Amino acid sequence: MNKTTISLLFSFAFLMLFFSQCDPDEPIFPGTGTNGGNDLPPPTDTFYVDQELKSYYFFPQGSWWVYKMLDTNVLIYDTAIIAYVDNELKYSRILPFAWEAAGVVIEHSHYPSPPGFVSPHLSVGIGNSDATLDRISMTSQGKLLQSLYNFLSVPIDSTSMAEKSAGTIKTELLDTNSIQLTNQVFHQVVHLKHGIPSFKYEIWIAKNIGLLKYFNADDSTTWELINYHIN
Repeated sequence: MNKTTISLLFSFAFLMLFFSQCDPDEPIFPGTGTNGGNDLPPPTDTFYVDQELKSYYFFPQGSWWVYKMLDTNVLIYDTAIIAYVDNELKYSRILPFAWEAAGVVIEHSHYPSPPGFVSPHLSVGIGNSDATLDRISMTSQGKLLQSLYNFLSVPIDSTSMAEKSAGTIKTELLDTNSIQLTNQVFHQVVHLKHGIPSFKYEIWIAKNIGLLKYFNADDSTTWELINYHIN
């Protein structure tokens, strides 16, 4: 092998050894390394999730919502409860800044889950780890909203939340009007359509309350909030 090849192989081996010592899920902060040494310089900046954006989804563990299936003569309910909450600052070896990650796992009782899995759930996680972004986006995965990607931003309005696409994933903000459910009027409701490859799912979500109403295209059912409790 020539010197260039040997040099490249040595560099690759060094990088593999370096990153093998890192747990990508365990952020490393300065002063937490071997013998208390500094693994990294101080972050150049810290990005936080906007509190207004949190108010749409980030609630304490144990908070719950009860939904009723519409357009049926049989009483069918779906109970959703926040089973897990995660909120922490992360700092990696690659990015020079720290960022806040804020996520919840919401279990839904109506949909069956395979053994050993947390689902059925609506796992919502937000993290601003891009220094070039001027707004923080919301991502979601799970049984009900598995197709959503970067579907909310701050502020939530028709100008900041235009139709977005990530590959074949599409999301569209329809309106932010008020709606009435079970003799109660909810204001500032974010009304979205999303899906792959077309807009087939639909949700209504409100500040300080969470998910008010949703259409699940997987089984063509529509659910409406009838009761909830925020811890």
